[in-house]
Amino acid sequence: MTLRLIRLFYLIKPLFFSEAQLIKLLLLPGRKSPLGFARASLAGAVSQAYNNACHFFYFRRPLKTYPLIADDVHVWWAAIQPPPRSLPGLLALLSADEKARAQRFHFERHRLRYIAGRACLRLLLGDYLGLDPAQIEFEYSPLGKPALKMGPDGRVLQFNLSNSEERALYVFSWQRLVGIDLELAHALPEEDDFARQFFCETEYALLHSLSGEEKSRTFFEFWTCKEALLKAMGTGLTTPINQVEVAIQSGVARLVAIAGDPAPAADWQLSLFRPAPAYQAALAISGGDFKTSFFNATDEFSPE
Repeated sequence: MTLRLIRLFYLIKPLFFSEAQLIKLLLLPGRKSPLGFARASLAGAVSQAYNNACHFFYFRRPLKTYPLIADDVHVWWAAIQPPPRSLPGLLALLSADEKARAQRFHFERHRLRYIAGRACLRLLLGDYLGLDPAQIEFEYSPLGKPALKMGPDGRVLQFNLSNSEERALYVFSWQRLVGIDLELAHALPEEDDFARQFFCETEYALLHSLSGEEKSRTFFEFWTCKEALLKAMGTGLTTPINQVEVAIQSGVARLVAIAGDPAPAADWQLSLFRPAPAYQAALAISGGDFKTSFFNATDEFSPE
């Protein structure tokens, strides 16, 4: 019965929904679907019905359940490995320049992940802003950082995203600069060489004193903190990564200095977390007195 109704919904959807609206209804999990079916009961049915029924097999929860107020920071964890047949619907959400960039990827899996990642970003932004995801326009800094125009109320929704393999993280906040980085943590034979080149002396000394799994974990904790901060600042490689000094103790990170200057440390908060086994992430947020909330768009998110 459920399978038949999903197919029926897909057949009648052109009468009521645009392609972008349908995908907006069907992208992320965690709630009852528009037809009122529990996601758990839909999971198997959707996978069976996919070829004939829907462009994407996730079901989304409405962000109106999680309003983003002035001092909130929202972090979303998502899967970005869509089935190939979802491509037309996802592409319908992207701008011409995003589609052109997608075509430049050499490997198909990377192209699909980029398309899915940008489509998910647009859907999330569309919910926060109350806009059609396909109509959202980005501005780009001279260094390529995407941003949104100021809204009619004078506020700007700040955002950042990061992906690694088949997963992505998104962060949103009003007015505050935010940056996020995600890495699939694994042992690197060149850890010491990388650390010597990209880490400060104190960071390298700490890493060099460690071994095994602890050494690899600490390497990625340092790396994600530095990347998240540079992304939040929007300076890119104009600020050498070894000029960002971070201190980590018992899994708690803090900014020490930038280019030897400790003054910026008071302006930034760093946060380490592991969104799933084998993944390391870090968040950089400007200012203080904020509340960070995490939202699961897969099924496995339990920040540590």
